[in-house]
Amino acid sequence: MILLTAYSEFQYAKQAIDYRVSSYVMKRNVLEDLPGVLLKMKQQLEQTHGNKKEKSRMMSLLLHESEYIDPLSESSEGMYSWFEEHFKRFRMLVVQGCRGEKESGEPMKEQMQEKINTAFAGWEIQVLVVSVMEYVILVAVEPEEEEELKSRCHSLLSSGGEGTLLLAVSRIYQGIDTVSRAYRELLNYLSTHFLDW
Repeated sequence: MILLTAYSEFQYAKQAIDYRVSSYVMKRNVLEDLPGVLLKMKQQLEQTHGNKKEKSRMMSLLLHESEYIDPLSESSEGMYSWFEEHFKRFRMLVVQGCRGEKESGEPMKEQMQEKINTAFAGWEIQVLVVSVMEYVILVAVEPEEEEELKSRCHSLLSSGGEGTLLLAVSRIYQGIDTVSRAYRELLNYLSTHFLDW
């Protein structure tokens, strides 16, 4: 979002930042400033999109091979370090099933991702869409946030739409190299406790 305004007072700029406005352009300078601001935003969006793909690729690798990863190539090393830093302690959630509105034109996968993002807004999470029917969520959470985590999980399960969701939550794991073990344990739990539909 770009705020186009005639006000130059600092309080408006500060408030715009609080509302997550990307840029603040004065009307009197719009012809000079707007092209540069738009170019900068385009570059930021391209970088963000690239980071999302790279994070998804790394999470998929961690999900299946975190215990066996050899030293990574230089191109992946930075993303591995990012996961190590942001998910030192984590819980994993596996959501199976689907929930969405058949009447809406929006695909079910996008609806589920939006519901997950809404339920965990403000928390450090990473979501991997394994399939339309399975989502894996890494949540950086501390033991004292247990009740809040339960509340957010309940919010996700009770969000509107048709369909049924199953949700399994892991214990707290330490170290990003335990992601694949957490995933196997949750899948085993779901298959032994909830497979009888």
